[in-house]
Amino acid sequence: MLINRFPKLCSALISIIVLSTIVSSCKTSKFDVSLNNDNAKVVSAFPNTENEIVKLKTEIKFSDAYITGIVAFKEHGDTTVGAFINEFGIKGFEFEYCKNECKILNVIKPLDKWYIKSTLENDLAFIFARIPVMQDNVADTASCKISKNIKYQCIFYQNKLSKVERFQKDKITGRIDIQSDSLVTMSNLVRNVTYNFIIINYHELQD
Repeated sequence: MLINRFPKLCSALISIIVLSTIVSSCKTSKFDVSLNNDNAKVVSAFPNTENEIVKLKTEIKFSDAYITGIVAFKEHGDTTVGAFINEFGIKGFEFEYCKNECKILNVIKPLDKWYIKSTLENDLAFIFARIPVMQDNVADTASCKISKNIKYQCIFYQNKLSKVERFQKDKITGRIDIQSDSLVTMSNLVRNVTYNFIIINYHELQD
């Protein structure tokens, strides 16, 4: 793969694209934790790394196709911005997440279809969600009502987030599995889409 052959070039390209995007743009709680609850602890699938670029080796599998590359993102306040770059160094799309909504921007033509963009927006909003949960429930499970029809349920193991399930009208539609500190998988159970992420620069982020 081109990424494996030219890691330094790809790393520099990713940093430039993400920075340019930023400049341009054992109890279960009730489903009553609001997104702005000051007493809640915010959890997410990926490490909270304010103002640092996180690089994810990415594979997105559709029912009859798949794409691979790198997703790079950066958090600043309530906003997460990033980009997907395929294995040939071509930017597939940019995205911006803020307050549980995600917008796909600057999409290449093969992906520029309303149903693909809609699926990506919904799934990335789930993947990068910052979910408030009541701290008393962190040892087991906790739930949060995201909107009128969408609820997230967080499952913890040894006080660490291990799984998040997405419910729409009480039907499970998606699942995030945090398999290790650097490996995250998300499954869209309705569209039959799977996202596999490996944090490439995990150890750098811990320094």
